[in-house]
Amino acid sequence: MAHELELDKSGRASFCYNNKNGNPWHQLGQQFTGAINLQDALAACNVRTASKAPLYAMTASGMAEIDSHQAIVWPSIDDPNEEVVLGVTGSRYELIQYSSVAEIAMAVVGASANDAVLDTMGILFDGKQFFGFIDFGDVEAVLPSGAVDRTMQGLGFLSSHDGSQAITFYTSNVRAVCNNTVTWGLKAAKNCVRIRHTARADERMSQVRDILSLAYGNDQAFTQMASQLDMLPGGRDVLSRVIRTVWPKPEGQDATDRAKKIWDTRFAKINDLYWMESNAGGYGDTGWSVFNTVTEFLDHVQGQDSDRRARMAIDPQSLSSQKKRLAYDALVSA
Repeated sequence: MAHELELDKSGRASFCYNNKNGNPWHQLGQQFTGAINLQDALAACNVRTASKAPLYAMTASGMAEIDSHQAIVWPSIDDPNEEVVLGVTGSRYELIQYSSVAEIAMAVVGASANDAVLDTMGILFDGKQFFGFIDFGDVEAVLPSGAVDRTMQGLGFLSSHDGSQAITFYTSNVRAVCNNTVTWGLKAAKNCVRIRHTARADERMSQVRDILSLAYGNDQAFTQMASQLDMLPGGRDVLSRVIRTVWPKPEGQDATDRAKKIWDTRFAKINDLYWMESNAGGYGDTGWSVFNTVTEFLDHVQGQDSDRRARMAIDPQSLSSQKKRLAYDALVSA
């Protein structure tokens, strides 16, 4: 299963989400109308209490406990009286409950357990890993024209009971709803703190807010770029020039009927997007509207594979990211 969410025998997933921020692609889990408080999220996700268990080996003199290692166990999702092994770790491994990791994430954003700030939470790989996401709300950039543009930002958190993942807190614009989006969010993270499961884990977790240096409601790089492009002219002619720079029109022996049809179809789709409310329809004929139009096409329209589009959108080395840089350069160098 691509999502890797824990499922009980009826197919119910250990996952919850705020449906005001959209439904996850896998259509699984318990939905809430609005942000979620900690206790409701933990209950919806079947977060159980893990414990340590000794390991034994057969020796010449009989069964003997292995002092150097231990098992991490917790109740089965289908039978609370049955314990399942999540992993085997070294004896120095400090067990930090998933609920404690979530509590620290809440504290990082200045929320108490009763505050409804959680956007998503879930369990992966049958209990071996745990994740969540707190939506900071949209980061706003007030453009010189007076328009306001927004981009999502949030705090993701991740942990494990099998030693596969350090306790991790990161800021990202990728909403965590499954294993893939957690991975993509980490790759796109602007700040990230990883804490090993050791005796000093609690001390390090208390320092997470300072380490991350979280800045709510402002992203300087985003604001500067948006303001710069908003000062530049837009319009159909500028959009056409940018399209031809990013996707050169087929010429010569490359100008087959199929290649020309693909280019014309792309050109028409991008032009249609330009007048949408999210672009020139909401922000006017500016360079920012042109750039947003190209970005919207690359991230949400081109191709048939939405997962591939998402991966390309957060990979700074992808062809999609390269085309965005071409669009930006074409606008600022004119």
